[in-house]
Amino acid sequence: MDTLSRRSKADNKIGDLLIISGKGLHSKKDPILQTAVLSVLANEYRVEAKVDDSNPGRIIVTSRELRKFLARNAW
Repeated sequence: MDTLSRRSKADNKIGDLLIISGKGLHSKKDPILQTAVLSVLANEYRVEAKVDDSNPGRIIVTSRELRKFLARNAW
């Protein structure tokens, strides 16, 4: 099996990425870590992410966004 076929099959198994950043309860203002993670994802990796509505201490990157990122950065 060639590398392209293996990668193609692996890409189909990609699920959502869940990043636990915490709610920032000890931050004086906005959650510092969460804000930084969202900024890096958007500005450096061009990946859309959102804070999980059911748990504001988590950031979700959808499988669709991950596939788009992989397509842009294919070797």
